[in-house]
Amino acid sequence: MYLDKISKRLDAKRAAYSSSEHFMRDVEQIAVNARAYHDPVRGGIQRSDQFIQAANSMVAFFQHQISNSWMPIQEAEQAIQRAAEGLAEVSPLSLF
Repeated sequence: MYLDKISKRLDAKRAAYSSSEHFMRDVEQIAVNARAYHDPVRGGIQRSDQFIQAANSMVAFFQHQISNSWMPIQEAEQAIQRAAEGLAEVSPLSLF
């Protein structure tokens, strides 16, 4: 996972994230990748605490942003789910 991929998934035309949890899994994967690649204790080939700290800070930032916006996000996700369920129940013939 990398930032450009997350950015493309956030693109309104694609709407690839179905929930804030899905988004956070990708953000957290960046931190996991940073630790795997940059932490020599975990077998990383590069030694750079800066990348690990930046990735951890990014995770903390988005966790904070989501927790501060949790109710509106949760309400929006529920509305999207209800709309999707409602569309699934509509028969194409009932539109005519």
